[in-house]
Amino acid sequence: MADSETVTADYRVVTLPCSGQTQCYDDEAEVSCDSLDSAFYGQDAQYVAAGMCVPRSYSINGITPEEIVTDNYTRLDWQRTLSPNTYGWQEAIDYCAGLIYGGYEDWRLPNDRELESIINNGYDRPAIDGGAFPHTPSSFFWSSRPNMDSLEEWAWGVDFGDATTRFGNKGTKYSVRCVRGNERSFSSIFSLSEKPIVTDRTSGLIWTMYYSSSVSWQASLGYCQSLNYAGYQDWRLPNIYELKTLIYRGKANPASYFPDMPSICFWSSSSDVGWGELAFSVDFSRGEVRRVLKNGYWDLCSAFCVR
Repeated sequence: MADSETVTADYRVVTLPCSGQTQCYDDEAEVSCDSLDSAFYGQDAQYVAAGMCVPRSYSINGITPEEIVTDNYTRLDWQRTLSPNTYGWQEAIDYCAGLIYGGYEDWRLPNDRELESIINNGYDRPAIDGGAFPHTPSSFFWSSRPNMDSLEEWAWGVDFGDATTRFGNKGTKYSVRCVRGNERSFSSIFSLSEKPIVTDRTSGLIWTMYYSSSVSWQASLGYCQSLNYAGYQDWRLPNIYELKTLIYRGKANPASYFPDMPSICFWSSSSDVGWGELAFSVDFSRGEVRRVLKNGYWDLCSAFCVR
């Protein structure tokens, strides 16, 4: 649904962290960003080059084996040296609550959004900055967020093997990385204008109220790049970090407070660096972050556009 009024593209500098992705892809493999034609234009790495996000930055403090990683964006402190053990969900909560590490006793199990904030989509297996977080296993890590559909049985976590977010059975033993600092919810505050567009007053991102039908990844890139909507022409497909700002896993169907959000999956502009034929998406029925085959052979997602 496009407006007839046109405003010249005015690319806004957004102060969200970059996803970490610097590579470009077609629907099968990595390609040179300079070689991309209009068919695959508008993906994650191209907007990184345009300065549309803040590069990741960490500081390392303390003495081995109890060094602390400070995320210079969130200001959260992270345990750098992991326990070699794995834990059930309640065991993970208790482990962090009882941890004395780096001279501090106020460690806790991170919530889902905090844990996602240290994913780096420029790396694969593990999908994390190996300089800041060495020896991270390519495995599932617990968060403190229970799954709303089954509070007694399931809880959310991040798989640092493939950068996805899903829920696991609370009785299964998984990895743990503890955090300290004021808890960050990363919750967005949305306002709907008459245009209609939706402004996230937390991140500064502006979203289309409407979205495409189910399309391939290539078509989703083209949909946003060619969109003339609400008087603007500078729409783009969001990267996976931006798309995740719409998630709120404290509710389901949809797992979001975005106005009239449907419980379906939406594409991001971020590819899987280990498997170029896959791109990241968010299923807003519960808030899972998944990898989907770009050509839509098995599945298709829709496109929300952002500026």
